[in-house]
Amino acid sequence: MAKPDAIFICIGTYPSEAAARDDYDVVKDAAVRAGEALATTVPLFLLLFASVYFAMARASPANFSTHSLTRTDSLYFTVTTPSTVGFGDITATSQAARLLVTAQMILDLLVLGLGIRVFIGAVQLARQEHRTTPTRLPRQSSPGSSPE
Repeated sequence: MAKPDAIFICIGTYPSEAAARDDYDVVKDAAVRAGEALATTVPLFLLLFASVYFAMARASPANFSTHSLTRTDSLYFTVTTPSTVGFGDITATSQAARLLVTAQMILDLLVLGLGIRVFIGAVQLARQEHRTTPTRLPRQSSPGSSPE
C-alpha cells in the first residue's frame, strides 16, 4: 500500500504545471479579446463623434466653418482629426465645437496608445510562445534499420 504523502506529492505537482499553462492561455485569450474589443470600439468611437458633430452642425451652423455639415462631412471631419491630416476645409469655429474636437484629439491619443499596447503585448506573447515551444528534430535512423 502506498504512503499517503507520496500520493499527495504526485497529485500536488501536476496541477501547478497545468495551472501555469492555464495562466498562459488566459493571458493569450485576454490579448485576443483586447484586440477584438479595440477593433470594435474604434469605429464606434469615430461614429459617436461624427454623430455629435452632425448634431452640433444641425443645431447651429456657426459651430463649423461650412454652413451645412452633412453626415458624410461629419464623418470625414472625425476621421481627419485623429489622422492629423487637417486639410482645413472644415474647422470648428465655436468654443463648444473646439472643446469637443480637443476632447476627441486627447481621446484619440489614448486610443492610439491602447492600440499600441495591445499590439506590443500580442508580439511579446507570440515571442514567449515561440521560445517555450520545443523544436522537433528529425528522426535519425540507426545504421541497421530501414528508412520509413
